[in-house]
Amino acid sequence: MENESKPAGSKRMEILQQSLAKKQTAFDNKLQAHFDDVQSANGQPLNDKRNGQATMNRWERQNESLRTLQKSIEKTEAAIEREQRKIDHVARTPIPEFLKPMLEAGEITQWRKYPNRFFVPGVEKARIVWHEDKQEFGYSHLQGVKGEQYAKFRDTYNHIRTLHKQEREKTLKTNSMENPAQDTVADKAWQSASPDNVSDGLFTEPSEKSLSSSMRPSEIAQTAFSNGEAEQSTQGSLNVLKHLYLMQTATLSTADKQHRTVLEHALEKTISGLPADVQLQARINFYRSQTQAVANKYETTPERQTETGIER
Repeated sequence: MENESKPAGSKRMEILQQSLAKKQTAFDNKLQAHFDDVQSANGQPLNDKRNGQATMNRWERQNESLRTLQKSIEKTEAAIEREQRKIDHVARTPIPEFLKPMLEAGEITQWRKYPNRFFVPGVEKARIVWHEDKQEFGYSHLQGVKGEQYAKFRDTYNHIRTLHKQEREKTLKTNSMENPAQDTVADKAWQSASPDNVSDGLFTEPSEKSLSSSMRPSEIAQTAFSNGEAEQSTQGSLNVLKHLYLMQTATLSTADKQHRTVLEHALEKTISGLPADVQLQARINFYRSQTQAVANKYETTPERQTETGIER
């Protein structure tokens, strides 16, 4: 397919820009023709009973045509601005890097209204969902999908889950090599417990219980408190993370507290004016990264915790 590798929305943007260029050229030509017509009068009295009124009527028709074309140009310019906002919204939405080659190859398409959802070409309604807050894939609207469409969706979904598993294991290995002291017994148990075959439990939405069993201990600490269960909604996740963040901040030194305050102000300034969902996700990412950084800094081994009986 032509221009298939272009980012989502760029084909429509190209069409709009071409339309705008044609309209602007037509406007310039009509404006020049109007100037030439006026100049051709060369002082001819417009109160001429025979031709004066006809000339005025002709010029008014030319002006009306220019006004209509100008309005059309303004509509196209507004459409380009809306299209650019949609493209920017998609570009700002975080998705796993391994999905981008699949998007470029046309194996999946991204829904611009909800950029964390992806469709499989040739499969109706069903969509693959990337849960950024849980760092996990799910699906929706699979009911009624059968036969070849189901098989195609299943294979694509399994392929994405496999790529995600490989990426996660690669990250774990890199972190383990860079910080071997932090590769705790619990983290090793989490790594070994990861399923070898993503077909196990295929098309099962990740519940909080099943998700927690596939998360590192430090990730569980970020997304739950009290009874250990995470909130279902994105707003709920933000509330949980902010609660942990504030509790953690209360234990920090004055310098660290001031540093966090500066970072918070910088975040709010950066996301000011962005769509509400983008601001929400940015705050979630901020609170998660901050609590994780401090948790890693003060993390102790199970043996040390048993010896002292006190968690730092």
